Amino acid sequence: MRHLSNELIHKLVSAACSARLSPASLVAGLTDGVRSRLPDMSRPPKDWLLTSIDELNGFSPREGEPPLVTFLKNARYLSEDQFESRIFDTALTVLRTTPTQKDQYALYVERVKEWYTSCGYRVTPNGANNHTFWASRSASVLSFIAVSVEDSVDLAIQLARDAREQVRRNEESIEAWVVLIADDPFHGARNDDEALQKMASQKEQVLRAGLLPVEYCDLRLRASAINDLVDQQYASMIANPHPTRDGDMTLEQGLPVFLSQSEARVFLIGARSQEQAYALRDRVIEWATKSFNDGMGEPAPLSLSLREGSLRELAGEVFFRHGVRHSPIGLPRWLEEGALLPIFTADCREDTRGGDLRAVKEAIDDKSTSKVVLIGRGLDAEGLKRRLRAPVMCASKIA
Repeated sequence: MRHLSNELIHKLVSAACSARLSPASLVAGLTDGVRSRLPDMSRPPKDWLLTSIDELNGFSPREGEPPLVTFLKNARYLSEDQFESRIFDTALTVLRTTPTQKDQYALYVERVKEWYTSCGYRVTPNGANNHTFWASRSASVLSFIAVSVEDSVDLAIQLARDAREQVRRNEESIEAWVVLIADDPFHGARNDDEALQKMASQKEQVLRAGLLPVEYCDLRLRASAINDLVDQQYASMIANPHPTRDGDMTLEQGLPVFLSQSEARVFLIGARSQEQAYALRDRVIEWATKSFNDGMGEPAPLSLSLREGSLRELAGEVFFRHGVRHSPIGLPRWLEEGALLPIFTADCREDTRGGDLRAVKEAIDDKSTSKVVLIGRGLDAEGLKRRLRAPVMCASKIA
């Protein structure tokens, strides 16, 4: 089955909004399992439609009618007397066209390119090999992407390694990625033990080659994944509370000032013990979650442990721990746009002054507009300012 392009999906969303189709009617006939994958219908119609169609577009059942076909048939029936029905007919025609295997993999490669372009990368073909391409966001952010198709993981690894070595000879930095496509590149094979083991083996093979693996389906991370993470993170906090006796509202008063009015990139919160650090972290998460859910453009809280490791590694562990699939490649874009509020909590059993700040530096580098919250013991604003080369605001000094 062919899968719809981003351009056609956007046209479907506009058509459904224009025809005023109800979500409840559109999902009629879908199984409970498929419906459980879709977002809550209380979301704004345009957001619900985009997220739902994108989710259905990535689902290929082993047998029976694809859920997206059922969804589009409902849309066409509900709008049969309206102009918008033509858009739904076009999409159904595309889905019913059976491609060759070669065409199918070419489509996957094009969707990988579309994803990079949608994340702000400039995509450049790599000569005659149409399974590889270059992606750059700036002079300092260069990636080489090799898409493993038809079980060609060995070839993809070799191409990525060759490209990396070529760039290194020119003394430039590069990230070399291998995009792995499963037998069912979307969600259909997720519960197949053999398929899962095969994917795990391919990831390990890529890592042993010193490259970065990413599953094709993980590239489809979208804004709803941030919503899912915020919800799961908040639920975990409620289930494991760290009560505090500190009843003042210093944090709640200072955070909006820090985010909207201050030039500071770091909001520093001192803690005397680990329990107090966790309690302060929970207060920040609670305030930031409420602000994010108010829909006024505030960043989504991302609670991280301050320890050795890159920002990508620490964030990946958080998404994994909360059961939210994520794309490590999309993280830089969210930070650049200020869509995330990293909340770093240090291990207060030790003095934090000499701790590893690599991830904090990555979160507030020159390409990012994000701000961060840092909770720890023994930290001082001047020392942090020198180490991070960024302005710092102290919670204890808020008027």
